[in-house]
Amino acid sequence: MNMKYRFSTLLFILTLLLSTIEPVFAQAKTPLSGINLDVSNRYYSVKQIQKYINLAAKAKNGYVQLHFTGDRNVGIECKSLNQIAKKKYRHKNGAFYNPKTGRSFLSQKQIQIILAYAEKKKVEIIPEIDMPGHMGGFEKLYLLKYKKSNPKIFHADYQGELAIRNPQAISFAKKIYKEYATLFSDCNYFHMGCDEFWSGSAKTNASYLNTISEYLEKKGFTVLAWNDLFTKTNISSINHNLLVTYWSYDGDTCDAATKARRRKLRASFPLLQEEGFTLFNYNSYYLYLTPSPSTISKEDTEYAVKDAKENWNLLVWDSDYGKKSKTPANIAGACISVWGEDSKGVKSSDIYNQVQKLYEVTLI
Repeated sequence: MNMKYRFSTLLFILTLLLSTIEPVFAQAKTPLSGINLDVSNRYYSVKQIQKYINLAAKAKNGYVQLHFTGDRNVGIECKSLNQIAKKKYRHKNGAFYNPKTGRSFLSQKQIQIILAYAEKKKVEIIPEIDMPGHMGGFEKLYLLKYKKSNPKIFHADYQGELAIRNPQAISFAKKIYKEYATLFSDCNYFHMGCDEFWSGSAKTNASYLNTISEYLEKKGFTVLAWNDLFTKTNISSINHNLLVTYWSYDGDTCDAATKARRRKLRASFPLLQEEGFTLFNYNSYYLYLTPSPSTISKEDTEYAVKDAKENWNLLVWDSDYGKKSKTPANIAGACISVWGEDSKGVKSSDIYNQVQKLYEVTLI
């Protein structure tokens, strides 16, 4: 056997071995452990967010997701819609506020401080700008700027939703994402939202997911989306680079008929695994916190922690029904979500204490 042929044969064998070993290395990577803070419904100061970054830094692969937008408020400076941080509109606690809505938000300079701190602590920051549902905050700012709404952007029949069939709505979304893609350009990930959106068909939703995710990918991000719009009929046509943050199979509806219908239509966690999507476990029963004066007690916290320790792991994806995925394949990690819509009157220190105790459960 001549030297050239022997070298080619050895190279082929080595390539074959590496192709076999690579998936093993991929599975051995430490899953990410995240904290998702709803900073649209509740204001968190820079120092408070830094405390959660410190907490996430205790994980081998920690991240903090900042859910900036929702139906009530855009919790971040939005220059394109004239929500601009000005010294004269600032509370004593350092929070900027919109004088026309009365709602507080983080300035882009404050975001830069948060990003620099997270980089120092080696914690990923994942910004979330939630569209095409939960557009109420953006629509309020739009109304203030233009004195009227626009049915080509905001759906006339579904309040707080983007009219994604219209090119003008897609252009609006891209304009908003462009502003924040610039601000978060040093981040690796970007969450595009996509939960609780009701007006689109499976085909139209898939088109929207592809259009916006590919737009953000070109900006250099790995893109995440909630699982709501991934159905049995459209998953094959959706951009498979999307990371899916899976929170609920049926949107946690209490209506039996609606629950059955959604479970018939939507893609399950295992089905998305089989299809090749990478997922994060955001189980809305075990990993969701909705602090309120009636749910922040020591007893409530102890119960939540005990329940999660005894009954949840990375494979438990469907609320508390006991369903488990058969394999950890394509599961990138898990995340606690802290929703703020009912948190008025609750001390920030009490919320942090509750999160801190539950977060230990997700340290995989």
